[in-house]
Amino acid sequence: MQGKYLGIDESNHGQLPEIFVGVLSDYLWDIAWKDKQFGKRRNRNQIEALLEGRDFRFVSISEEFGIKLADKDDRKIVAFTELLEYFDCVTNVYIDGDISDYVIAEVKKQLWPRMINTYYGPYGDRSWSLVNIADTVAYQLYKYIITQVGAPHDKYMAFEITPNERRYTHLFRKALPRLEGIVVPHSISYNTIATA
Repeated sequence: MQGKYLGIDESNHGQLPEIFVGVLSDYLWDIAWKDKQFGKRRNRNQIEALLEGRDFRFVSISEEFGIKLADKDDRKIVAFTELLEYFDCVTNVYIDGDISDYVIAEVKKQLWPRMINTYYGPYGDRSWSLVNIADTVAYQLYKYIITQVGAPHDKYMAFEITPNERRYTHLFRKALPRLEGIVVPHSISYNTIATA
């Protein structure tokens, strides 16, 4: 596997199922910042034509797995870790959107001792060609998989990375404490609840 740059974006942002796509490139022009120069491509192009020979993989966070995770950041941790582990040749990753320090720290922990330069920001999908390709492939994959419900859709399944859920149990939602059968949110102290 060759390529030192990875562009990552997702489809169905914040909703489930959520698909994260990583596109691999060795082309310097794919990572040149061109402020909002690339538009969203939403026509039904063939994924192969969009990639122009670049490799890609995707991680699908199913509804069943996604609701186990504490929040949207945890989905990013799972997807980024899995994509970067698969593409072990990558030295630079480019991601659309703001990424929290928590996500960066958790991914680094998962990939230690490997070091990867991480670049991210709003409009990354409109400013880095590689991330724009990942955005378009994610959109196409999401539409393809959603419209194939109940039908065989193994055309792209060979490109799917399936996370081992056991590896990420530390990210799962913690059970909320219970008091006499009533769920008590973490933000409320037990001392403030009146009893009859």
